[in-house]
Amino acid sequence: MTRFLTLFLFFFLSMIKINQAAAGEWSGYVAVEGRLFPNDPAFSEQREQSGSLSAQPEFYQRWEEGGSLTFVPFFRIDNADAERSHFDLREFFYLQVFEAFELSIGIQKIFWGVTESQHLVDIINQTDLVEFPDGEEKLGQAMLSISVPRDW
Repeated sequence: MTRFLTLFLFFFLSMIKINQAAAGEWSGYVAVEGRLFPNDPAFSEQREQSGSLSAQPEFYQRWEEGGSLTFVPFFRIDNADAERSHFDLREFFYLQVFEAFELSIGIQKIFWGVTESQHLVDIINQTDLVEFPDGEEKLGQAMLSISVPRDW
């Protein structure tokens, strides 16, 4: 996983145009989680305490030519549960706006629903059951998207 992360970061950093007039924007979050159980463990595999660190940085770069790059990785490191330690790409796509259409390529999250409580039409993205078993958080999907906006 370390080799994959290193190669991915190298690829990502090599794609960013260094331009003082159009610097990218960084945002996101870092979270620390701790759990302490007052009772002794029932099994030898269980722990009395655990901790994890998660982060989701977001990078957005826009160029004057009508293009933009969005990069949203997510990772979690958990000291008690190896299956919770993971790295995901939530979004990583390039969007180019032309006069008659928009073209995007990469990994994106598409959300169609606004008012429904169960997101019945949200069929594109997979649910992230590792982080959020309630089905609210989605994973990005690889796609090529062409959008043709019209006034009608």
